[in-house]
Amino acid sequence: MTPHAIDQPRSVHTGPLTVAQIRELERRTMESVPEATLMGRAARAVADEIAATVADTRHPLRGTRVAILAGSGNNGGDALLAGALLATDG
Repeated sequence: MTPHAIDQPRSVHTGPLTVAQIRELERRTMESVPEATLMGRAARAVADEIAATVADTRHPLRGTRVAILAGSGNNGGDALLAGALLATDG
C-alpha cells in the first residue's frame, strides 16, 4: 500500500525564504486560490497593520495621511486595494 501525502511528514522551514521559494509557494497557492482572493487577503492584512500602527500613536485613522509603497512583483494592486480599504475604514 502506498502512503498518502497526508501521511508524509511535513518539513517546517524556520528561516528566511529565497525569492525562488516564495515564487514556488505563490505558484502552488494560486493553483487553488483565485488571485483576487489572495490580493484581498494581502490588502486586508496591510490595511489592518497600518490601522493598528496608527492606533498605537493614539491618533484617529480618519484624517491621518498614509503612504503605501509597493515594490516590484505584482504588489501594486495589493497596495492600491489596501489604500482603498483604509479610506473606507477610516
